[in-house]
Amino acid sequence: LGLTTGSSLFPYIIRGMKNMHNLVSFSLKYNCRQEILEALFASKFTLKVLDIEQSKGITDECTKTLIEFKHLEELSMSKTGLSSESQADIIMKLNNLKRLPRGDYLCDALEMIAWDEMYEAKPYPVLKISNFWSSEEYFFHSFDQMTLVQEMCPEVSQMLFMFQDRFTCPLTILGKFKYLQELELWGGDFYADEFEVVLQSVGGNLTKLDLHHFDSVDLNALSLLTVYCSSLVHLGFSGCGFIEHEGQSEAFQEQDRWRQREIEGRIEPFLDLQSLSISCACPPKLLVTLLQLCINLRHLLIGLNCPIFDETFDQVFIENKFQHLEEFEVRKSDYLTMKTVSKLLLYCDKIRSILDLSCWSKVTREEFLELAHHMQENNIEMKLTETIDRQLSLFEICQSQLKERYGKVEWFDGD
Repeated sequence: LGLTTGSSLFPYIIRGMKNMHNLVSFSLKYNCRQEILEALFASKFTLKVLDIEQSKGITDECTKTLIEFKHLEELSMSKTGLSSESQADIIMKLNNLKRLPRGDYLCDALEMIAWDEMYEAKPYPVLKISNFWSSEEYFFHSFDQMTLVQEMCPEVSQMLFMFQDRFTCPLTILGKFKYLQELELWGGDFYADEFEVVLQSVGGNLTKLDLHHFDSVDLNALSLLTVYCSSLVHLGFSGCGFIEHEGQSEAFQEQDRWRQREIEGRIEPFLDLQSLSISCACPPKLLVTLLQLCINLRHLLIGLNCPIFDETFDQVFIENKFQHLEEFEVRKSDYLTMKTVSKLLLYCDKIRSILDLSCWSKVTREEFLELAHHMQENNIEMKLTETIDRQLSLFEICQSQLKERYGKVEWFDGD
């Protein structure tokens, strides 16, 4: 809004806010300040969500005011002018606080709290915070920091964790967060960092798992995901190191054959998985196996760095017809043709989006236009290419109407 204390709009906004007694959610990024917080006092008994992110006008002097909102459950205050001490004070005194969106300051605030509490003969206070976001300043957290988070915020169910190495903080620490449901993990190795131990502890609770730059994902790792993470709704791979064991000697293959049969017998389908995203190169056999396991998939996204062919889907469709698939997204491809499109339309009764056909080099413009025309003629809702759909705000609509209705005032130099 570009609000400043001297703005002509400022007193009217403050006056209006003071007359709002039942606000539940309020967001003003970048421009919030003390006067606006005080105007929100009219709703301090009903306000549950407050977003003041990036507001440099929110300083330590606003701490007492923020603490007055006792019923807050979600508070976005990252990158404001608040110090770690003030953030710790706010977190401690807002007893109903559950979510800190993009709260990369949590570890620093908890350390402040622990420092104050260490001289008293009582355990650390237990908070209701349910999400964790790695620091955007130093990224990687120590074992002591993560142990403190687990002790003071045992109800964490959503986590973005940046892993450096097992000496800084072993990956197995994640297994101690017993309520973890959504995990976005950056870095690590499935075997070297004992990710199976994490899955054994919390895999059954996970509904969302995003792995970024995660190495040693092979058929065995995939089978363990199907066993331990049976409740997954979303699974994503980005920049991961998929591996396929090939080229061993005949003697080794003979000795390892029994293990391969054991792995294949252990693999189970992802019955609850609705969304799958793969944005990195994956060996063809492993990719086919993964896609065949997702029998109830609704959203499939294959990224630019994951080459995929018609032959891949030929094999997948033998075992999995994607009968529930609604959105199929391969933004750019030099390999897929209308053959795959035809099979998607044949087998996937619920499909309503195939993106982005205009960027598939082996689909000619004539084929694309013919398909689009067919969909339009038969009144079939099908999205084949991305279009820019700019949503106008209420402010822009009102501004446009006012310009049409009233002429420009001669003494005013603005728009």
